[in-house]
Amino acid sequence: MHNFVLYLFELLHSGLSVAALAVLVCGGVLIAVRIRKRGRLPRRKAVLSLLLAGYLAVVLSVTVLRFSGGSGVNLHLGLAWREAWNKFTLKLWLNIILNIGLFVPLGILLPLLWPKGRKWYWMLLSGFSLSLAIELMQLFAGNMTDVDDLLHNTLGAMLGWCAVMLVLELRGKRPGRAAACLILPGAVAAVFGGVFLAYELQEFGNLEFAPTFRADTSGVEWTIECALTEENAAPVYRVEPLDRAGADAFGFDLFARIGRECPDIYYYDNQTVMGNHSGGPFLDLNWLDRTWSLTAMEAPELPDRVDETALRAELEQFGVCVPEGMLFRTDGDAACLEAQMLSDGGTLYDGFIRRRVNEWGDYSLEYGLVTAELVREVEIRTPSQAARKLMDGDFYHAGWIADVEQVTVTDCRLIYMIDSKGFYQPVYTFTLASPQKPYPYDAFVPAFF
Repeated sequence: MHNFVLYLFELLHSGLSVAALAVLVCGGVLIAVRIRKRGRLPRRKAVLSLLLAGYLAVVLSVTVLRFSGGSGVNLHLGLAWREAWNKFTLKLWLNIILNIGLFVPLGILLPLLWPKGRKWYWMLLSGFSLSLAIELMQLFAGNMTDVDDLLHNTLGAMLGWCAVMLVLELRGKRPGRAAACLILPGAVAAVFGGVFLAYELQEFGNLEFAPTFRADTSGVEWTIECALTEENAAPVYRVEPLDRAGADAFGFDLFARIGRECPDIYYYDNQTVMGNHSGGPFLDLNWLDRTWSLTAMEAPELPDRVDETALRAELEQFGVCVPEGMLFRTDGDAACLEAQMLSDGGTLYDGFIRRRVNEWGDYSLEYGLVTAELVREVEIRTPSQAARKLMDGDFYHAGWIADVEQVTVTDCRLIYMIDSKGFYQPVYTFTLASPQKPYPYDAFVPAFF
């Protein structure tokens, strides 16, 4: 099972103890009210109150009472959708869907317990208010506060309201009102369906480093010191991505070659992590471009002098075939073979292979070489058009541009990045410098229209 899904189950499990405590407290309050008023509390209302108390406890447990690993405030509405679209991974789409689903029970329980909750505007206000309260509590707790969560939670509450009101209207034999309850769920389903259909129909995938929001560059003075050509075409390549079975087979074969067992396996979107937590080594494998790194490994018997021949022979022990034409160099405790857009017929090699032995004798091998096959040449933006996108603030990552008044573009290069479908596609990289920033910055602009 995907480890993000397991993580969600762990979150819910950790919230059950808090929910049980909330149910006990709520039950005690209900009993006290009944004794004080010497009346009967309707069983239906009591059950709904206990369910609502337990539900709210779980919500607070998985949102406010846990550390999310990040902090800050996101006020860019729709950022979560743009990030999910760019990376197109299970984790990011599940994050959106679960933020919606988290408030669906509120939309179901509140109208059943509170008559005013059957009015859509009261439900909208209730869902929005609870979500806003949670986001503010997360802000003061040092967790991430996100305007998208506010939208998704409120939407989830309204979807739950639509579900319960659909049943109530059908029971009341009011088909017209029942049909109206299907409008919002239908619209949400159409949006999700349209997004996934559009992704399947497009030829190439999406780029992780595509812009997620447009920066305000209206007050920036731009200076371009590099030449911008009028090239408008570039080749596209493809790497055949691994699936889960292929990734497992590769990892087990690599561990067998070094004579070590691999008892621990984790899956994160397009990545597999394999290893032995009792002492290593660890393998991180990217499914999309087939790059990997092997770390925390005891150094094998190494030659006294590291040269290209020795390194190639060393890599053969790991089943690594090195194409001809890669450049050899050493850098401190690392020995590298590098290729920059090295073409052999229709096959492209781009990246590096690096092995390192540190002063403590830990051996690591990083295989960052992308091997891709030519697909075809496609029309792309010219560097001038890409520079215009840059100056309009439509680049990744636009956060660098904040509080900047002057920017000098010192370089423009066409590099390649793997997309979400395994295509190796061109991307413009602009090197930016500013008197207001202590360091230069590489800004990415997709070359595709």
